[in-house]
Amino acid sequence: MKLNWGSGIAITYILFMVAVIILVVIFMNQDVHLVTDDYYAKEIEYQQQIDKVKRTKLLNEQPEVTFNNGVFMVSFPRSVKNIINGEIQIYRPSDSNLDKTVEIILDAENRQSIEPPINKPGLWKVKMDWMRNDTNYYNEKIILSN
Repeated sequence: MKLNWGSGIAITYILFMVAVIILVVIFMNQDVHLVTDDYYAKEIEYQQQIDKVKRTKLLNEQPEVTFNNGVFMVSFPRSVKNIINGEIQIYRPSDSNLDKTVEIILDAENRQSIEPPINKPGLWKVKMDWMRNDTNYYNEKIILSN
């Protein structure tokens, strides 16, 4: 069977349309994880966040975060003994289902351990937002677990 140029154009056009339809179906089924659902309100409040980070950088000692044996260990400096309140969020950029937020409850050594929802290797962000003496602070650490 011999194809003429008109048939070749029609076959090419049909194959292109099938490829476009397949790509549309694949892209529509992708799961989209937003960083936060209320991103517009968070953007407006961002100047306060910048001020918190600046205050944290002015501290003599910074909070430390380590990841050992599937547990995040957050250590606050001795100078931060009287934390009034705050929260720690472990944030997984690749899957919002693995995010976890806990209230800061330090032990006698100014440490807190946090277990992630699942011990899965990858990139985590540990976000610490706390208040001491009516002053807000914020610190963020990136942890790569394996």
